[in-house]
Amino acid sequence: MAGRLIKAIHAVPSTLARTKTPTSSPLLIRLDLRRIIPLPFLPPRNILVPSASISLSTPLFHPLPAPLTPAQRREAAAQEARQREIERSKIPTAPFRHFWHFLKQLMRTLVRVWSREGFVKVKVEGKSGVWRLDREGGWMLDEGKGIDRIVRGKTISGGLVSAARS
Repeated sequence: MAGRLIKAIHAVPSTLARTKTPTSSPLLIRLDLRRIIPLPFLPPRNILVPSASISLSTPLFHPLPAPLTPAQRREAAAQEARQREIERSKIPTAPFRHFWHFLKQLMRTLVRVWSREGFVKVKVEGKSGVWRLDREGGWMLDEGKGIDRIVRGKTISGGLVSAARS
């Protein structure tokens, strides 16, 4: 479903949260959901749940790739210098090159959307359906390690990582 995108995730202490039902969890998670049609006069849709009731399909943190060797860094610098020289010397063809880069980025994004690559599925106990969180297109504090610590998980059926019960 197109309307099940998560816009932001916030950790809220239960003492500061205004909830209708009391909770024993010291930490609540607020999921800000994106509307299908963004109407400015409607309030944002939020879900406030205990941290133990959230399940993620995969951890949010991905370790960084291995650093480049000095030879690889020199090669990358030489390639970048060649690209800058082409950009400066061949001015009449610049609009075509820029359009090609735009088209390539657009196709990469469309493939990512169609294949749902880079999205993490988020399931909330007590709510029907699964929401999606864009791991690659967004920004996460500390590369998502904080959310992974809050939602400590184990793999359950369907590949979802569920919060560990303590």
